[in-house]
Amino acid sequence: MQGLVVERQGRKVRINSRTWVVDRQEETVVEAQAVSFRGEKKRRSSGPAKGLLVADSAEILKLNLERQYGRVVRFARECGVYLSENDSPTQMDTLGLLLYMGRRAVVKKLLAGKKAKLFRYVSNPFLLYLNGHLDFHSARVISLRTLMPSATKDKVQAWLYHLVDEAYKNGRESIPVADAVFELSVMMDADEGEIEAAVMEIRRTQRGRKKLYINDRVYLAWVYYMKIKAMKAMQFNTPFIPHDTDDGNVRELLSHRYAILTGDPGTGKTTLLRKLAETCGGRCVLAGLTGKAAQVLGRDAATVHSLLGYGPRGFAKKQLDCDVLVIDEASMINWRTLHAVLAAAPRVVFAGDPKQLPPVEGENVFSVMMEVLPVVKLEKAWRYKNGLDVTTVRKDSDRKVFAALSNLLCGELRGKNAQVITPVHGGLLGTAYLNEYLQKLYNAERESLEGIKTGDKVIVNQNVYTGDGRLIAANGTVGTVSEVRRADGYAFCLVNTAARGAVLLERRHIDLAYALTVHKYQGSECDHIIFVIPDRKKIREDFITEEMLLVGKTRGRVRTYVLEVCDA
Repeated sequence: MQGLVVERQGRKVRINSRTWVVDRQEETVVEAQAVSFRGEKKRRSSGPAKGLLVADSAEILKLNLERQYGRVVRFARECGVYLSENDSPTQMDTLGLLLYMGRRAVVKKLLAGKKAKLFRYVSNPFLLYLNGHLDFHSARVISLRTLMPSATKDKVQAWLYHLVDEAYKNGRESIPVADAVFELSVMMDADEGEIEAAVMEIRRTQRGRKKLYINDRVYLAWVYYMKIKAMKAMQFNTPFIPHDTDDGNVRELLSHRYAILTGDPGTGKTTLLRKLAETCGGRCVLAGLTGKAAQVLGRDAATVHSLLGYGPRGFAKKQLDCDVLVIDEASMINWRTLHAVLAAAPRVVFAGDPKQLPPVEGENVFSVMMEVLPVVKLEKAWRYKNGLDVTTVRKDSDRKVFAALSNLLCGELRGKNAQVITPVHGGLLGTAYLNEYLQKLYNAERESLEGIKTGDKVIVNQNVYTGDGRLIAANGTVGTVSEVRRADGYAFCLVNTAARGAVLLERRHIDLAYALTVHKYQGSECDHIIFVIPDRKKIREDFITEEMLLVGKTRGRVRTYVLEVCDA
């Protein structure tokens, strides 16, 4: 496998557009190098590890960009544009690098525009990132190879946007300007004063208004403006005449335009929401932040995103025909979704638990909402048959925790209703390996079709709709495969689910569910939960949070077993 290294994450190396390689000899290659990898592909039938190359060796190649000029000229002619190999070397190098990385669509777009526009992109490849044509790492590699732009100040806006965007993906809504300046000076290996001057210039002119908003903190622009609009909307929380009901909690929730229902796991939030919907009659719409949460509410419930017509351009539906909108699992809401909900619905009841997992990206918006809106909190736990029962077992290595898990499943929990959950996908205690192991343990004899067998426990990995837009299987729905078949070149599985009965799904729509991540299992429960926690030193320091631990420990109706790697 050959290409240009554009990104490195530990031993994982991305070459060209989307090809990832595991480099067994860590740090043998760096970004901007042309490289040839040799090794074996991992046999994964689906998911991000499909066809992943595990490299035994890496050979650094000499990339002569002048040899790419002829290729650029030929491709330009295919696009109806005349170029010469004697054109600007920087221009030819930029286009040659894009073609070498497999970015033909980007080259075609650049050639279709005016020459002045092409010149701007060649002069500063980071504009390809800022304008959405290229990812940050690929733009940076082109900058490293062409040495454009030469001035640090011309690179700052792209680096700053990348820094804030990555921070948002990792749960930070914004970054103080001083922290951003320091982090950029380290990342760019540049003078802190020069970085600060460039950031203050962006702030003064607001050139990055479409991407960034800078005050005393740096935000993604859409996050800042959606937050401001949503906060203003929540402040106009009109009181309503209470409904005629004997349930004080329902009456209180329906006495305001916006209200919140909260409570610890198992306190009956979903049951109360159903009662609220009955009180409102046919003018109440039930929705969930996830497909699974929607199906728990009832067959007529929908996801918030499908209800509001979410697509590439945002939420299409601006008004809902209902009296009350009820949203479950609202702890996972973000500012964009909240703004769309407040604008479209005449009255909203949000339900969730601020102690559970927040949205994957950005801050915990639900906690902010609870400071602004009236809150009804349920106190009594109904889920647990004998109260919350957590048994903790600590071992000093992943292998010993794995052995304890195996002994538990083959011994005390054999034949019982049990579910394994874990924070991670990779490693000995991640979902990928555990699902392979547990499939062999529980379902070894049957023949496999692309990694799935009749009798397997599976989970739907995305919302699946019919041609007319009806949801037939929600993301997160768990079921059992009753039949596997191949038709018209595609693999299909007939999956029996509690919510919809038998549903025929494409193989790509399901994954094994013997072991699930804590994020996937939030909102679900089982008699016996085995929560395995790998060695925290091997994963990101802030990944396993108190919220994640709480969710993992409160899924078991009878008992939760926590098997944890801990130093002796």
